[in-house]
Amino acid sequence: MPIRRRQRTFQLSQGSKLVVWESSWDISMARTAMEEEARNQKAKLNGQGNPELSYFHEMIYAPLAACSTGDVPTVEQAFQLAAADLDDWFEGAREVNGEWFDSTKAEPETVEFRDGSKITIVPAYTPSVLMKLHRLESEAEKGPPADSVSAETFRLLYYPRLAACSIGDVPTREEARSEWPTSELDKWYQATRRVNPRLFLPLEELALQNQEATLAEEKKRKPRRKRL
Repeated sequence: MPIRRRQRTFQLSQGSKLVVWESSWDISMARTAMEEEARNQKAKLNGQGNPELSYFHEMIYAPLAACSTGDVPTVEQAFQLAAADLDDWFEGAREVNGEWFDSTKAEPETVEFRDGSKITIVPAYTPSVLMKLHRLESEAEKGPPADSVSAETFRLLYYPRLAACSIGDVPTREEARSEWPTSELDKWYQATRRVNPRLFLPLEELALQNQEATLAEEKKRKPRRKRL
């Protein structure tokens, strides 16, 4: 009996029907070719064009389109799809190609703060959240630098990750940094870590490395005891 590849059929909201297939050699090669095409197009634009579309083309559209047949939209058409359609397409691809995508099974979590406001944290691996994160990080990079290292770290690294996977009464960056009590900000941060444990991992590893480097440097500077 031949080994059959997994597949999933579904329909987008505008009526297009797609079949998402488990990866084969040909599909894997098609994905590689699509990602390379996206990088080449971005290089040719040399900083011009739409950076969000370039990111979408390589990081989201290429793996989805490569494993799909049927009424597959072009990259420009897919870029205009509703967030719910993109997320459904992604979930179909993730279901049959677990090795391609984050296999973490995360459920949204709602956090209520002491003023009654609420924020719902959603998984960060879906196209809608990835695009929101890319947009927030791009906006932060273009913005004027903050007046301190700690504020700059929050502006560039922490706030975009917190806000990207949050819906509801999300504070602005300045409100979160300057006005929120530390206990309430930590409540938001800890909930985000529970739903998306990998989201802040690179930052935590970097902080640990910096701490270890600092301790090592301090150890070097300590005067050695003279032997009697």
